Amino acid sequence: MTISVQWTGPELVPAANATRLEDYHLHYFLDEDATPYLNTSTLTPVPMGNPRIVHTANLQVPFEGVPAGSHTVTVMLSGSNHITVTPPLSAQVTFTAQ
Repeated sequence: MTISVQWTGPELVPAANATRLEDYHLHYFLDEDATPYLNTSTLTPVPMGNPRIVHTANLQVPFEGVPAGSHTVTVMLSGSNHITVTPPLSAQVTFTAQ
């Protein structure tokens, strides 16, 4: 399954290439709660190493092995520190996979 977004905003930089805080990228959360990472009072970085959370500058992200049923995807913008921008910029959609 591939998740696609339309983006109008600052240039996106691959997370691995980011050297400045203003080097923005997206986080795609598949069936993971993004709420802790959207809280600007705690400024919690999005963790690495979770296959259901993708850090990327790509506007299309494949997720393998998504079972049939209801799923939620949240997409969030962050700087090179993997912390949400202020104010948070995110979008969420729920869909049914066949």
